[in-house]
Amino acid sequence: MENENILTEKAIARGLFVSPGNKKMGGVPSVSLPAITTCRPDAPCFKACYAAAMERRYKETAGTDLNNYLLYKARPDQFFQQLKAHFMLSSYFRMHVSGDIPDAAYFEKLVDAARGVPSCHVLIFTKKYSIVNDYIQNGGTIPGNLVIIFSDWLNGFIKPGDNPHNFPVCKIKKETDDPHGLPVCGGNCAACICAGIGCWNVKTGDQFYINLHR
Repeated sequence: MENENILTEKAIARGLFVSPGNKKMGGVPSVSLPAITTCRPDAPCFKACYAAAMERRYKETAGTDLNNYLLYKARPDQFFQQLKAHFMLSSYFRMHVSGDIPDAAYFEKLVDAARGVPSCHVLIFTKKYSIVNDYIQNGGTIPGNLVIIFSDWLNGFIKPGDNPHNFPVCKIKKETDDPHGLPVCGGNCAACICAGIGCWNVKTGDQFYINLHR
């Protein structure tokens, strides 16, 4: 691997990489960060991460995710200025198809960026519950156009007290699981947006299922 200083210089020169969409999300743009590096090591999916497997399989994907992370670490203001510019060009935007919130400072800047562009609906899934909870506990507020969903795992990863503000919860579903009447992700973000359903329209206290990633 190239020296990290060289990679960082390249990341600064290249700038933020935004994916224009993919098979699951349709034309919804997104920004990703490296799996594992930014994720909770105690998460049940940590050792069998589908996003990490994708990064191993597709080196270009790994490169762009790392590019974004190094840009954030070296030039956080540049990262979020460029992210906000993409919010201005989008009605819907997804954070972290791969990866998670790296730290509290990142989350605070993300909230500010979303607040500054109320015309863009920003969606983020996270298992970093404490970062979100601490932000609110310290007086922070979440703008209405930033949809935060707490990711749960098979058999219940969220513990009592992890979700005091009753954020929507997404549960992983295996083929044999009974969703107990709860909605199940349709598998295409653009289709849900057009239909006015799905993750983009969840409310406080909502729960839904998403099929186990392969």
